Amino acid sequence: MLRHSLLLALAPGLVAQAPVRGQQLVTVTTALADENVTAARCFQNGIAAVPGGELFVLVVRAKKVAGERGESWTSGLELWRSKDGSHGWQRAATMPVRGASDGAIVVDGDHLAVLCSATGEDAFGDVWFQRFDPTTGEWVGQPVSLMNGSGEEDQYFCYDLARTTAGRLVAAIGCHRSPTSPGWTSGWSSGARCLSAGSTEWSALQQANVGYSGVVANVVARGETVEFVYRTIHEDTLLGLRTFDAARGAFVEAKDVCVIAPEHVGKNANVGVVCLDGGGGRTVLHVSADATPGNGTLAVSFARPEETVTTTTITADPPLLAGNENPGHFSLARGPGEQVFVYFSKISEEHARLWQGVVEQGKPVVAPKVVVEGAPGQFQGVTGVRASSVFSGLHVATSGHPAKHPTGVVAVFGSWPARTFRAR
Repeated sequence: MLRHSLLLALAPGLVAQAPVRGQQLVTVTTALADENVTAARCFQNGIAAVPGGELFVLVVRAKKVAGERGESWTSGLELWRSKDGSHGWQRAATMPVRGASDGAIVVDGDHLAVLCSATGEDAFGDVWFQRFDPTTGEWVGQPVSLMNGSGEEDQYFCYDLARTTAGRLVAAIGCHRSPTSPGWTSGWSSGARCLSAGSTEWSALQQANVGYSGVVANVVARGETVEFVYRTIHEDTLLGLRTFDAARGAFVEAKDVCVIAPEHVGKNANVGVVCLDGGGGRTVLHVSADATPGNGTLAVSFARPEETVTTTTITADPPLLAGNENPGHFSLARGPGEQVFVYFSKISEEHARLWQGVVEQGKPVVAPKVVVEGAPGQFQGVTGVRASSVFSGLHVATSGHPAKHPTGVVAVFGSWPARTFRAR
């Protein structure tokens, strides 16, 4: 069991303290009194490990600003980097779009590709894209708008981002209740847009979910296909999947494919975090609970293509609820071979402890154990390294609001110094 690292958050220009070794929690940044910081959401690819060994983490920093009508909040999406295997972290850049917030990041050749939600110049939710050059430390070109909101019920937001083997980028985008942009057939849905390598034109949006609603889509790439996992509704709520063929520019399945075992249908919340292992198996981490507190659990559902799904309980957390709930305190990280790391905190423990488990082919091979004893509120958010081609010593980023950092702290956990292995 490990204690919280005593390393301080490193502002630009500060020197790291003693090198970090072994499994530890390392602080990336904290918030000032008039700020709030969080990491990416549990279902977003909010961490990137570049081939040269540098590490990048997305941080959302909200600030209070004074206006004619009093104080309000504005946000920015920051890119933090470590050049020394997580010994020290520095802010590398801030997304040059007004009101940028939740985002996803993937390695894109020599660059990083970033997708994010933002308000832009109006008060409504948009989705923006831009590349970052780690070598120069500069953004490449101008931000590109992928979706523009026009009203309270016509808004859009970033869900996730993936890159195929041939370099195609596939964006997972969510919509509000009444989308007006072409391609949407129902509100509260998820859609795909694709950018081919070397192109500047994104494909037209195609809705992922066939059932009513398709919320909280997250994506993983398998060769030239990208699997979308989201919560949808047919006769009951379930976690559905459709596969986007990036080479053809179309979804493969005619209907939503359920990725949890039948006896767990209707027991899920909105969030199901997906990760592929080195053998191509698909693991989904999700809630299995009732609509009232008392029987909450975290479970993993596993299958290879064309195989039957199996669902296995990982841990009990009685306060967890099924239904229109958006928990953010659990995620997956790619492990060696066919192993996948499971990270979570518990509502019943007030998010005070970070747990780690290991599953292989959907079955626990290492029972969950506490790896960090923290403080209440410290691990409210967890997001993992889920990129299909990457196994990194950096496993997860965490965020929370413990008493010591009431306005927020973002940290990373893994095996240091972090080394990254990429599939050939």
